[in-house]
Amino acid sequence: DVRLDHRGLSSDNTFEHAEDKTMSSGRGLPLPAEQANQYAGRTIFAPKEIQSLYKRFKDLDVSGNDILEYEECLAVDELRANPFAPRICELFSEDGSGSLTFTNFLDMKSAFSKKASPEVRLVWAFALWDFDGDDLIGIPDVKCGVDLITNSTTYINETALPLKEDDLLEMLDPYELEEIAKAVILEIDPEGHGIDFLAFKGAVDKMPDFLFNFGMPT
Repeated sequence: DVRLDHRGLSSDNTFEHAEDKTMSSGRGLPLPAEQANQYAGRTIFAPKEIQSLYKRFKDLDVSGNDILEYEECLAVDELRANPFAPRICELFSEDGSGSLTFTNFLDMKSAFSKKASPEVRLVWAFALWDFDGDDLIGIPDVKCGVDLITNSTTYINETALPLKEDDLLEMLDPYELEEIAKAVILEIDPEGHGIDFLAFKGAVDKMPDFLFNFGMPT
């Protein structure tokens, strides 16, 4: 079996998840150059990009505690209209709470960066759909994903752009969700055991635009 460890895969080199104890710069102040260089050495970003991301992080950190609380994470521009925003915040947080340290924030930006290798983006894409973390994408996982996409659940990003009337027509009832999930699983895994990483990779290989669209601006 292929066991996945998406932690530490935000770049082609292992990204260590040390606590962000060095976050001592005040609001509006740049990250010390030495720290920016250290982050640059462990990620796909240049020191200048690290500084830009740090400024964005501090601007979003309304509480000023060097952590993006769940609500603050949802306020990231690229996530506001993304139906997977709650799942993304949850996935990149250390404890599943949706709160992000600067290191977690860099992980998220790295994983969705066009500069990330296809292998790295593929691992995170799989993890995004593996809601229960059992290294298999099963019917419950697909239902959760379709739930988010169609707004068929109360698990919706409340800070996202308002729903349009046409969006309400896309909401599915439980039976429709179940049927769609079964169809997706059987299409990729006819035996119905669940989609493992290799099967997921095989499906993505047939959809070249999938990984290209799996990203957000730096």
